[in-house]
Amino acid sequence: DVFTQYLKSLRRRNCSPCTIANYRGCLRTLGEFLGDVELEKIQLPHLREWIDLAIKQEPSPYTIWTKVVLARAFFNWCVREELLSKSPAQQLDKPKLPRHFPKASTDQEVRSLLQAARESIHPERDTALVYFLLETGARRGAVAFLKTENLFLQEGMASVITKGDKEVRLYFGEVTKEAIRKWLKVRDPQKFHRSIDSQSVFGLTADGVYQVIGRLKEYSGIQRPISPHILRHTSATLRVEQGIDSSSLQQIMGWADIRMAEVYTCLSNERLKRLALETSPVNRILNIQPNHSH
Repeated sequence: DVFTQYLKSLRRRNCSPCTIANYRGCLRTLGEFLGDVELEKIQLPHLREWIDLAIKQEPSPYTIWTKVVLARAFFNWCVREELLSKSPAQQLDKPKLPRHFPKASTDQEVRSLLQAARESIHPERDTALVYFLLETGARRGAVAFLKTENLFLQEGMASVITKGDKEVRLYFGEVTKEAIRKWLKVRDPQKFHRSIDSQSVFGLTADGVYQVIGRLKEYSGIQRPISPHILRHTSATLRVEQGIDSSSLQQIMGWADIRMAEVYTCLSNERLKRLALETSPVNRILNIQPNHSH
């Protein structure tokens, strides 16, 4: 009952459907673990056992991190609603997340993905989807919940609710506009799954967006991983390589912290270093081949 009340509070706060779905899934697993227990009897050891069980199932540290964050938010809400005097999740530790450079697809991989989209059973939708993901750098949840009323094709702009329930404007150019126009001409909401809003632009769930890109990857024969999130990384990386500043990149990508944009700047610097070594005047004069292992 308390879980239901909390989900209703998220809707009243106008949280995105993706956020609400994440909370619903997390609370469901927590409820299944705890069983029919009174709220005030839930203690920190119970929550630690829940996390330990999740770790045994070998999810990524990002999954565990998300579970901890969502559990903390729920129990903090319980305190604010005076259902509890203190949150049992207050001392629930978040795992340390690995810090690594984001993976970006190569130009050839993107071209191969686009070719696969053009040859798919839904060529208009899939081509528009790949262009939109690459140009806007949008998260798959935002793409899935994008409605026609928030798509302004003439202006080359879409308004979406993204991570942290922030409203972000996504901008795209003529190539993506034309691809979307072709898709809208054949788009038929009657063919959407019954769970999907008829106003959905692409007619896909967040998982559906992931699966479409996965199928296109397999069809194209690309060996390295490609996903909606990797296309997001690729979008950011390509913008940095063309000289965009960190502040502008932060706003375009919808990041809350500018440090995220600076990660991409570092990535670009690594590529600049490689290019500098590959074109070394000293190596040229001495006829030394560049070392590609670094």
